[in-house]
Amino acid sequence: MKVAVMCFSPTGTTRRVCLEIAKGISDSDPTVLDLTLPDGRTLLIGDPEQIVATYDHVVVGVPVYGGKIPPLARDTLSLVKGHGRRATAVAVYGNRDFGVALRRLCEILDSNGFQVVSAGAFIGEHSYSAVVPVAMSRPDAADLDTAQRFGAQSATASGVLAVDNVEEQLDMFSKSPKIASLKPRYSATACTECGSCGKVCPTAIIALSNGAYVSAELTARCIGCMACVRACPNDARTNKVNPMERFMLGMVLKKPSKARSEPKVFMPA
Repeated sequence: MKVAVMCFSPTGTTRRVCLEIAKGISDSDPTVLDLTLPDGRTLLIGDPEQIVATYDHVVVGVPVYGGKIPPLARDTLSLVKGHGRRATAVAVYGNRDFGVALRRLCEILDSNGFQVVSAGAFIGEHSYSAVVPVAMSRPDAADLDTAQRFGAQSATASGVLAVDNVEEQLDMFSKSPKIASLKPRYSATACTECGSCGKVCPTAIIALSNGAYVSAELTARCIGCMACVRACPNDARTNKVNPMERFMLGMVLKKPSKARSEPKVFMPA
């Protein structure tokens, strides 16, 4: 079986989970269609009708931001035509909840002609774990084992998954059309201009030459993924917050920081 992984994964967590699921679907190495960076999205947008035409099964993965699919990923995936290919939808969230993201992903794939045979919500370390430790070091070995077994189930699933059977976890964040995100702090004095942050920025708003924002206006495009924070070797980009932000995050993430959520998977009835 020829398998592809199509994912938006700023910190690599969603990609890692999807690759493990693909391993369960087929022994062969999957092709990775990475939509995280502008070049990857340009490649896809250049041929959205045929980009998955040569594959038997496509694992499509997105991270969950505020209970929703990041707009960059949503808008790009909305262009891809499935032509009847089997698909597994995957949402990776930070142990709080997966909101409407997984169902919306299934809706996008279904409306674009994919046969969605399975869907799964998996846990990854929260983007703001430097402020409030949540789901540290996840996905762990148990998560990845579950992902691989889920892939094996998906490979042999018969029928199509009804979108209405995919759970939604509604709250004030998932109901809002906006995604409220923290923006990383930048310290020019700590920056060594290595370019690591710019290379991983999904929105291309960081200059490769010196690590600073391309312009003040473009900082509004930051999606708060914290990829630049993870990539920076010198703490020039950090996830620092003011006391009010710390208090609010502590309230929102209090329960997720203490209780372990497990992956949830959905298969055809």
